Amino acid sequence: TGTCLQLHPHTAAVLQTALQLQQQTGGIFDLRVASRLARLGLLPSQTRVPQYVPDQQAFRFVDDLCIEKLRDDWLDVGGIAKGYAVDQATKVLKNFAVQRACINAGGDLGVIGEHTISIRDPQFPT
Repeated sequence: TGTCLQLHPHTAAVLQTALQLQQQTGGIFDLRVASRLARLGLLPSQTRVPQYVPDQQAFRFVDDLCIEKLRDDWLDVGGIAKGYAVDQATKVLKNFAVQRACINAGGDLGVIGEHTISIRDPQFPT
């Protein structure tokens, strides 16, 4: 605890967004869920899993690119990181004047331009 970590701007943006979502959802979205998932056997763990303590933050922002570690905890940003990556990829493609693209990051989608989307009827899958 007390360790200050310098972050890449993208990492800082994801963590800031995660904290905002945690506040907006009253704690339902909680990036500290990783230790709980590991204890349930839903995430691999070969080390001691930290105890999840509700309503305690794992870190705080010292400035825009630096966080201070407040306690031992495991973070899982999977709930928003892929969407953030898709948004960033979409921006890059638009900067290169790409007129039409579909970015798929395992279910998180970004689209540039018009596309025809087909949805298979589960009653008639062929």
